[in-house]
Amino acid sequence: MPTVVVDEAADLLPGYDAPSCRAEGDAKSARFQPDGYPLWLVRARFDGDSRLAWPSEHGDEALFVVSGHLDVAGRVCDAGGAVIVEAGARAEVLASADSEIVHVGSVQREAPEDGLFGPPLRSERGVHVVGHDDAHLVVYEEHVLDHRGFAESRCRTCRINFFRVAGSAGYRTPSHLHSQDEIIHVLEGELQVGRSTLGRGTSVAVPGHTRYGFTASSDFAFLNYRRDVSWVQLAPGSAPELEGDWPEWVPEARRHLS
Repeated sequence: MPTVVVDEAADLLPGYDAPSCRAEGDAKSARFQPDGYPLWLVRARFDGDSRLAWPSEHGDEALFVVSGHLDVAGRVCDAGGAVIVEAGARAEVLASADSEIVHVGSVQREAPEDGLFGPPLRSERGVHVVGHDDAHLVVYEEHVLDHRGFAESRCRTCRINFFRVAGSAGYRTPSHLHSQDEIIHVLEGELQVGRSTLGRGTSVAVPGHTRYGFTASSDFAFLNYRRDVSWVQLAPGSAPELEGDWPEWVPEARRHLS
């Protein structure tokens, strides 16, 4: 596959095209998954009272609520929040109103075992409902960036990394690379990635260890999904840096970037 693949924001079609769960009710969706790529992203709209159900064989997944509401056993996730379905957990999610979501996952039907933080615990896996205001917020004032982490690979029972970034027109990332494959999905505004322009509703797949950057021509917001914790390298040849902090439960002997 090419180094970076951009989604053309295909029209939504009847049915639900995620490979890991089944849908009941009226849904329209479109899946973005370049040939051979290990991650996928589904954009979807549901009528109220539609349901999604997961069997036990699936990896860590996330659903971001663009509009409407999702209900998980009485816990409501409103627009701007996310639902994290941990690997192997049986789950059911109800769209309690007409809703639009972005659903991300991996072709691997288990959580990663060999990442920087080691394998997640197998016991007590389930579903997290993380509202917009409950996400881990980091504000980078020098860049006018708002980073909300719905899952940051630091949970004892999952390794998914899923977050939303919002910023102002004119922001430009330095050239950099991450150790993990990722999918970026534009919620608002417009990003320039190489020669490609990503508008609202489009996505880009960036394989791990691929150097890239982007420029924002307008105020923007995007989602970023990775299967596991990542390190980042800024200037070529510079030392890699862990994205975030080492959790206290990771033994000192494991705390190296390799």
